[in-house]
Amino acid sequence: HLLGEIYNIDNHKVKKDSFGQDVSGLWLSTDKLIIEIFPKNEDRYVWKDHLDRALGGDDQAFDVALSHCPSALEEAHVRCERANRLFMNEKYIEAGNEYAFTDAPFEEICLNFLEFGQEDGLMEYLKGKLKLMSRDSNKTQHSML
Repeated sequence: HLLGEIYNIDNHKVKKDSFGQDVSGLWLSTDKLIIEIFPKNEDRYVWKDHLDRALGGDDQAFDVALSHCPSALEEAHVRCERANRLFMNEKYIEAGNEYAFTDAPFEEICLNFLEFGQEDGLMEYLKGKLKLMSRDSNKTQHSML
């Protein structure tokens, strides 16, 4: 079953066709040319688009960005941006919880909370880091926390 849409591009009629769910390609045709297009990795930057939307003010887009992250590296980046937003909006306890899931420099996060007099946010951060930290991975840091 052939579905078609016709577009007028530079005074040439271009027809877009698809052949249903079983074919992944897209066909474009003119009176002189037929092209088959196979999109690949179309979703690789979806997380970034949602992050950009979140940074533009749509806070719910952070969750959508997290759900599309292809690896832990991108997830940590999204969480760090969300934590920064929470901190700037003076939601220090939530920011502390979110920072615990990031690779942001430990000393920098602690100093930021102390500089703003936010001991509750700092405690949330430290508790979160402690929960996530394996005792065997870094015994010294675990003991210090």
